[in-house]
Amino acid sequence: MRHIIWRNRASAVLGIVVMIVPFTGFPEIVRESLIVLAGLLIAVFGFSRSYNSYAYSSEEEKPAEESKPEIH
Repeated sequence: MRHIIWRNRASAVLGIVVMIVPFTGFPEIVRESLIVLAGLLIAVFGFSRSYNSYAYSSEEEKPAEESKPEIH
């Protein structure tokens, strides 16, 4: 769960970077490189989030449904 929260925050920060970079006054090659790098990282975080959303790692808790006692 902590990994998902970290990726969400990182994606949000990178999105803000993408919005701010065009107004920084950096040379054009630096601006373009930063935008491409941030976009690439956002894509990587997005794909890794969707890949791991269906499997539980050993560090993450399993759903509470498995630990509920049966009621007869």
